[in-house]
Amino acid sequence: MLTSIDNCKRNCPEGFDLILCNHVFEHLSKPAEILKIIKDLMNPNGYLYIEVPFDSPFYKNQLENIQYLFNKYFKIKDIIKKYIEMRTTKYSFMHEHINFYTEDAMNYFAKNNCLKPIYIKTRKISSCLGTSKIISCLYTLEGNN
Repeated sequence: MLTSIDNCKRNCPEGFDLILCNHVFEHLSKPAEILKIIKDLMNPNGYLYIEVPFDSPFYKNQLENIQYLFNKYFKIKDIIKKYIEMRTTKYSFMHEHINFYTEDAMNYFAKNNCLKPIYIKTRKISSCLGTSKIISCLYTLEGNN
């Protein structure tokens, strides 16, 4: 396993053909800085795959969660208590996210960081907490075919 950027460059000086970032960018305080490092590790004709949860201040799947809780608990006091518990425990992943993405945000992110989008698609997934959305993105470096 490669443990540092220097090791990555030393072990693969021509760059990587594919770099996968699966549920990473929503946790980064400086995603553009990390993306610059990742791009430096890419083969000039390589690909970057990024997957992030779909989330936005303007769209949340909270209504589905509240409806689930309402159907299960019926009392508003219990619903609020359970909702807060879900959002602040190990069963809630969103409390660890400091960045939130939509397809438009991923396109903007790519454009501002010299990436060419090949594929950006949102899909629904189901879990014990309800339905959520995931954005899958595949990029090349700008200027590559």
